[in-house]
Amino acid sequence: MDNNIINVAIIEDNKELHKSIRYFLEQNDRFNVVGCAFDGVEGLKILNDNHVDVALLDIVLPELDGIRILEEFRDIRGPLRPKFIMFTAVSAESFTKKAMELGADYFVLKPFDLTLLVSRIIQVHENDTGRPFESIINLDLYSSTKQENSPSSFAMGILHKIGMPSNLKGSTYLKQAIVMGIENKDLLGSMTKALYPAIAKKYNTNSACVERAIRHAIGKTWDRGDPSGFFRNMGNSYPDDGKPTNSALIAYITDLYSA
Repeated sequence: MDNNIINVAIIEDNKELHKSIRYFLEQNDRFNVVGCAFDGVEGLKILNDNHVDVALLDIVLPELDGIRILEEFRDIRGPLRPKFIMFTAVSAESFTKKAMELGADYFVLKPFDLTLLVSRIIQVHENDTGRPFESIINLDLYSSTKQENSPSSFAMGILHKIGMPSNLKGSTYLKQAIVMGIENKDLLGSMTKALYPAIAKKYNTNSACVERAIRHAIGKTWDRGDPSGFFRNMGNSYPDDGKPTNSALIAYITDLYSA
């Protein structure tokens, strides 16, 4: 086997991004794409059945998330363990800290430049120190400007990740609720008396309409199927219909921003 060839596995549920990464890597003789998966279960199988030098792994995946996959390799050392570059659309420290504890080598914040990704794969592959490139992690994960990682951009990214239709009024209201909750945590303790009325005033409607529209948007998203598995990561504290409540979803997402 040519030692200069880097065997790469792509485990990413965004099909367009997945396709772009694969095409870009296959144009470079340095890389051999040994397997591709759109969910964590299939991704874990690829990692177990193939020699993988570097795994490109999304943190949030259907079936089995990236953190669980890292846990499977926690006690494996040497050539049997791939190097892991983690993709994340959410720069939440709680996720990245856990992934680093489990041996993640890099973090790349979406969206990212494919040329930069190629450089990172090579750097990760050639790093034999046994430690992640912390300076690179900081550069890639936290290089967004404050505006790019604003509460509004963060909220839009999460709602896009779970597949919520952006044309729904409830999606607009939910995004505003997340932004307001991030900026003023006190509003989260009184959603019906403070948060919903504040949103209603902004959009010239009433609190009941805001609450119903958000509930409708959550229901529509739930029925379509959450492509990222985000809802599953919230736990099982749902009402009888199985869907997360308005307040649970808003509180969970705002906590992610400040984690």
